[in-house]
Amino acid sequence: MELWIVLVIVLLLIAFVILLKVLRSVVIAVLGVVGLFVVLLIAGGIVLYVDASNLKSAFEGDKLFVLTKDGEVKTGLVVSDMQSLEEGNLVDYLTSEEVGEANSFFAEEEYGDLRGDNDLLIVFRYRAFNGTEGLEFEDLGVSISYEEIGLILEADTLEEAVSIMLDDEGFEGEERDLVFAELLEEFGSVEELKAVLLMFLFGDRVMDEGPRFLSDNYVEENLIINPEFITIRLVERIPGRVTDRFLGGLI
Repeated sequence: MELWIVLVIVLLLIAFVILLKVLRSVVIAVLGVVGLFVVLLIAGGIVLYVDASNLKSAFEGDKLFVLTKDGEVKTGLVVSDMQSLEEGNLVDYLTSEEVGEANSFFAEEEYGDLRGDNDLLIVFRYRAFNGTEGLEFEDLGVSISYEEIGLILEADTLEEAVSIMLDDEGFEGEERDLVFAELLEEFGSVEELKAVLLMFLFGDRVMDEGPRFLSDNYVEENLIINPEFITIRLVERIPGRVTDRFLGGLI
């Protein structure tokens, strides 16, 4: 056999052995990367599952809804049962003193203290409710626009708020005095009226937009949620239909 043929065969054998070693190293490296990816994927799935479960539990517990306007807390209410809120049944609302305390916590971004003993805190900025047409009190024949709601949130007394409500209604004389008195009796305090307006605003937008009202406004930084949840922070990257299905079970 020719010497060069022998050399070629030897070289080919050496190359083959080297190739096997290289391939073995590459396969081991690839398997290692794939294994690490699978482990991270499983760990991430577990974390998201636990986080989503905690979010669901928070929604099922006591929820403090707070409404701010121009950087100040205007009203708040505590909701335990979402069904009662949807039916228009007002629950606990923040008193004047509690609104002042909430405003201090909000200014310092101490959202945990603002949440207090409640399971969940959602702070709505007033602009989150853009698109609301208004509210009508059918029994009294009084309706207020979204702009008037904004003015009422700035009112310091119930009398001032009721005056805003009646400004464009066309009531005069004794009729206006009668409706004015009925509204004062209906609400009792300006804090209660503002809480009713928050309840209406939330119900109106959720009814119109569905669960996306929360997710879209979270992405647009029109609301703050405390405690923070990974699930909520990832909502911008989650397809809309998935978000709707998940949040749909909460609200």
